Amino acid sequence: MYIEDLINRLNSDGQYMFADLIELFHADRTVIESLSTQVVMGNGFTEKQSTLAIRLVKKYLRVLSLALQTDITPFVSNPQFRLPTRVISSNRSIVIRKIGDTTKRIISVVFPFDEACIASIRNYKKIVSNTGNNVTWNPDSRSWDFDLREENVDWISNNLQNSSFVVDELFRDIASQVDDVKNNLEKYIPMVVFEENKFVFKNTTPNIPQPTGFDLVDTLVEARKYGITTWAEDIDIALDQLELDPMLYKFLTTASSTTFPIDKEKTTFSDIINILKHSLPCLIVVPGGSELRHLEICTKMIQKMNISTEEMTVLFRLDGESGKNCNNFVKDNKLNNPVNTDTKIVFISGKIPKPLLESKLNFSSILNLGISGVHYTLSNYLKNHNFVVNYSLKESDFVEL
Repeated sequence: MYIEDLINRLNSDGQYMFADLIELFHADRTVIESLSTQVVMGNGFTEKQSTLAIRLVKKYLRVLSLALQTDITPFVSNPQFRLPTRVISSNRSIVIRKIGDTTKRIISVVFPFDEACIASIRNYKKIVSNTGNNVTWNPDSRSWDFDLREENVDWISNNLQNSSFVVDELFRDIASQVDDVKNNLEKYIPMVVFEENKFVFKNTTPNIPQPTGFDLVDTLVEARKYGITTWAEDIDIALDQLELDPMLYKFLTTASSTTFPIDKEKTTFSDIINILKHSLPCLIVVPGGSELRHLEICTKMIQKMNISTEEMTVLFRLDGESGKNCNNFVKDNKLNNPVNTDTKIVFISGKIPKPLLESKLNFSSILNLGISGVHYTLSNYLKNHNFVVNYSLKESDFVEL
């Protein structure tokens, strides 16, 4: 009888799955369960595990003999193992490799069991878990696999890589490039600078058009459309000297994201309009049930921005007698204009109308005044746009009418 069989009997596992349970000391149970599971999976013991298994079998020799109805002393005196001894690799490596036949590459990190390293990796994995950054344990290759991303290269270089690891040349090259970017941000980070008496978008791809105007605020707003939210120190100083409206300043100095954060209690509709006038054309989503009231205040405020009704259009109509006043407002104020390159404001409600999709108008901003009960296409459109302001009109806003 092999030692693996005796370990399985102690755990009532494998061929002894339906045998009576053997009462074990609490301190031994977890170890025996682990060893038994390893055997069931067809994995041999390491030298240390073999010594431990023999010691445990000797400890429960009398109990095992009774359970098996045979004296197991001979099997313990001359222990035999059915599975070959498993040798733990001392390999410590960091390599970049392809996944199967795909073109995707990952960073594969291999090292012998190291509790501190594993804890560090698991903690990092938890931090990046919501960013689409994959860090996984691969039981087949017995490696920790990281997505080939800049942040992972940087983290591995600073937290795992040392003289004990064999590191492939490709990883070293990429790590060197990451370090170069970190140490010379001004050469790589897209930013706004003022050179040769004009504004310039520096370190950008050729498909991003360069600014042509000389207004600082308009230039920074234009830069924000392309995700450029860094600028030279002299531009920062000039921006401070303009003494801008606090809401507009916050807009310019906040990193671009899907939704612009606002304090709903302190923010007024005038504050919102002051931002949007720099981010045209703008799509305004009007909530159902109070369309007329929203159109009245919006068109009134927008006209204060020197935008005429000919540059606005309302792409929805209401049915029935209750919607008659709203439809007449659109008609009387000449808000039923076609969407074209001169359009600066578009009002919609409920869903994205076909004329808007066909126009292919590229909105710089979206003002969402409420989307309860809207079509899923509009909901998805708002989620995917790069600049959305969510604002609910307050009674104090209507005073301005």
